[in-house]
Amino acid sequence: MEGRWFSRRVIETEQVAKYLFLLPLLFVLLVLTVFPLAYLIRLSLMEGPLNELQFAGLGNYIGLFSDRSGFLQALGRTAVFVALAVSFELVIGVSYALLVRDIVSSILKTVLLLPMLIAPVAVGIIWRIILQTDIGILNKILHQLGMLPRPWLAVPNLAFLSVLITDIWQWTPFVSVSYTHLRAHETRHD
Repeated sequence: MEGRWFSRRVIETEQVAKYLFLLPLLFVLLVLTVFPLAYLIRLSLMEGPLNELQFAGLGNYIGLFSDRSGFLQALGRTAVFVALAVSFELVIGVSYALLVRDIVSSILKTVLLLPMLIAPVAVGIIWRIILQTDIGILNKILHQLGMLPRPWLAVPNLAFLSVLITDIWQWTPFVSVSYTHLRAHETRHD
C-alpha cells in the first residue's frame, strides 16, 4: 500500500514540477505580450497628447475605416505588396535551391545567402544609396547606357517597385534555405 502511495506522490510531484518550470516562461509571455497588448488597446480608445489623454471610445476606429483616412488604400497596397513579394520569393527561392543544390560551390552559396544575413536597416541604407537620383549607382549605370536617370524613391509607383525588389533580394535566400532544409528533413525521414 505504501509503495503505491509513494509512487503516486512522486508522479504528482513531477506533474507539479512541470508546471512550476513553465511559470518563468508564462511570466515573460505575460510581461512581453499581454500587458503591452492591453496597453495598446487602451491607448487606441484614447485621443490627445500622451500626458492629456481623453477617452474617445470607438471614434478612432470609425475614423480609421472612413473613406478620408486612406487606411483602406494602404491596407490594399500592403496586401498587393505581400502577395507579389511572397510569390516572387517562393518562385525564385525554390528555383535557386533546386538549381544550386549539387552544382554551385559552398563558397558561392554562402555569398548568395548574404542578403539574408544583413540587418534590414543596413539593407535599407544600402539600397537607398543605390537608388539615389543624383549619385545612385543604378542611375549611373542607366546614364552609361544612354538612359535618363529615374527618381526611384520619389515617385510612388517606382518607390513601391524599388521596395518590392529590395524585399525580394533580401528574403529570397531565406526561402531557398528553408526549402533546402525541408527537403533534407523529408528525405531523412523517408
